[in-house]
Amino acid sequence: LTRIVVVAVPDDEVAQQVLTAVLELHPEARVLVRCRFENQVPLLRRLGAAAVVSEEAEASGRLLTLCREVLAN
Repeated sequence: LTRIVVVAVPDDEVAQQVLTAVLELHPEARVLVRCRFENQVPLLRRLGAAAVVSEEAEASGRLLTLCREVLAN
């Protein structure tokens, strides 16, 4: 049985604390973390996150997509 835990809190420091606590209780868990800022991604990965999604990068990527769509019309 694979445990997947999703951490999606609005504070990057709290996300770090939750990630650490989850892995202490269940070291086999695959933890997916949402963070606000791209510069937090490497730290969260080092702390054991299986994957990290940065709000900052996702928003920037979406804006770029929208710019392309607007320019194409």
